[in-house]
Amino acid sequence: MNKYNAITDTDKLKLQNMGFDLYQGDTTDPVRKHLTNAYLMYASGNSMAMLTKSISGYAISTIHKPCREAGTGFRVYDSLRGLPTEEQLRHGFIPLHWDANKYRKHVRPYSSVDEYLAANLHIEEKLLPPIVPCDV
Repeated sequence: MNKYNAITDTDKLKLQNMGFDLYQGDTTDPVRKHLTNAYLMYASGNSMAMLTKSISGYAISTIHKPCREAGTGFRVYDSLRGLPTEEQLRHGFIPLHWDANKYRKHVRPYSSVDEYLAANLHIEEKLLPPIVPCDV
């Protein structure tokens, strides 16, 4: 796995310290580890968004129920250098950022984190505090 594509344990701990619950796929699976370390779902109450990391930096996307017209979410930020701020992360909870009139009738948010998890089996575990930074 390319270390630049992984969301580090240190950054996960910072996200938890901001008050977010974190959910991620099975990072011990050798086949999927390189993928699951590059993204996670973060939540506050029943609001949720996706955080991904690539060589170009962090990206934040909204999450909604899949539909042909509007996909599964909208990119809010892209190529952020360094961990996003709490304010930037909370923008991921706002379902429509651009072209709202075109997609408003198609976008249906999940009613809860549990509903999202039941529909998205690739997100398998909640990361419980404390995460011990092992990549410092």
